[in-house]
Amino acid sequence: MKSPKPIPAFLLICLFIILPGPAPGQTRDIDGLKDKARAGSARDQVTLGDAYQFGRGIKKDLKKAFFWYEKAANQGYAKGQRPLGVLYELGLGTAKSPQKAAYWYAMAAHQGLARAQVNLGILYESGTGVEQSLSTAKRWYEKAAQQGYHRGEVHLGMLFEKGLGVTKDPAKARNYYLRAAKGGY
Repeated sequence: MKSPKPIPAFLLICLFIILPGPAPGQTRDIDGLKDKARAGSARDQVTLGDAYQFGRGIKKDLKKAFFWYEKAANQGYAKGQRPLGVLYELGLGTAKSPQKAAYWYAMAAHQGLARAQVNLGILYESGTGVEQSLSTAKRWYEKAAQQGYHRGEVHLGMLFEKGLGVTKDPAKARNYYLRAAKGGY
């Protein structure tokens, strides 16, 4: 049996140098993104918030993620309002506040952002940060489902399966689940 060939030392050094650092141009990309975010671009503020929240190309920092999402949210940008709501709901990068989460989800939901509509529906279903209202939860799930957001269909299915705020209807529940499944959920 032949023994495996050793890996040349220069290749190991190259891997050591290349792997831990950012991809080529990534630092420059983050710097450019920071410039655009500082200049007031809500879209870039959200992208920078995402980078900080998930550690994409930059060190993970939830307080900085919160800062940039809040900047975008205060400009009325729905795609900044929803993640700000998530951070408030989970207490990431800020103090936990279900009421503030509901506020920001509602701001984005009223602009038609389906993901925020489902987030808000979940809060109404559970009574977290808002007064519990299964009919309001259903209404938000329906709005999301009407946009083809399959997570809304799954939540509608659960309401009908369990008879929460609606007449229990296994056939309707099944139809919602099937729609979501056919859509890839």
